[in-house]
Amino acid sequence: MFDDFALEAQKKLVSNIDSLSGQTKMFVTKDLGHSFAENFTGLLDEYLRWVIE
Repeated sequence: MFDDFALEAQKKLVSNIDSLSGQTKMFVTKDLGHSFAENFTGLLDEYLRWVIE
């Protein structure tokens, strides 16, 4: 995982969910900032399938 101060709250949330036996996925695309990845719609489909499972 990248060392980024903005990710601290998300890391804490993921840790809390994991501690409750929940399932999490966290993806960070280096150097993308707040922009959408070129393959955003494909990624969104993949992530939504994971959530529905």
